[in-house]
Amino acid sequence: MLHSIAPARHLRRRAVQHQTRPEWTLESDLQCDQRIQEISARIGRVTGGIGIAANLRKNYPKPLLYAVLFVVSVANVFNLGADIGAMGSATQLVLRGNAGLFIAIFGIGSLAAVLLVPYSTYAKYLKWLTISFFACVGVVFFDHISWPAMPSCHVAAAC
Repeated sequence: MLHSIAPARHLRRRAVQHQTRPEWTLESDLQCDQRIQEISARIGRVTGGIGIAANLRKNYPKPLLYAVLFVVSVANVFNLGADIGAMGSATQLVLRGNAGLFIAIFGIGSLAAVLLVPYSTYAKYLKWLTISFFACVGVVFFDHISWPAMPSCHVAAAC
């Protein structure tokens, strides 16, 4: 399954070709994300849907379970930090304020929501917030995009 993820030299070549443009990562990241989702789904289907952590607990020694949970927790903290930082920076672009202040507001607000709001209520709001992200797709229909120039923008750093 993981054999179709692009090799490192291919990624380096794409990075040099596009210099600082982040579009070159889309192809490999999307493939990797799809493979990880497929592997997780197969594990869930074969084991009755109890999840990877429950399978680790059931079939492997506790130190391995704790090590995996620790590594995943650290990765999640960094991922959440990056996401909240991106939210603060995006808000700074719209509202012209201090990005650090926006990051603190989003971080404290997210933590307060997780701790103080019941999950059933919190999940309803998150569902609608997630659906609202599809508005980004609508931008394509209202913005004036030069479709003939689009392939060259993603292949060469000409745009």
